[in-house]
Amino acid sequence: MAAKSGKKLYRVDPRPTSQTCSKCMHVDRESRNSEKFICTNGGSIDDANLQTARNVRKKARETYGLTIAKR
Repeated sequence: MAAKSGKKLYRVDPRPTSQTCSKCMHVDRESRNSEKFICTNGGSIDDANLQTARNVRKKARETYGLTIAKR
């Protein structure tokens, strides 16, 4: 789908993005509680899917040296 619309697709290793706090970068599988993410280190609370998406985006930026512009 991305290629058809002229977009580039980058592969990112998802490990352990669903268990990492995007605020303090603490990794703990206990932080992930079904659809909620509650950091066992700093206590931040977020939607687990949004938390993972933030970490995947950060990992893509670091891995590929990307600058992601806001629209």
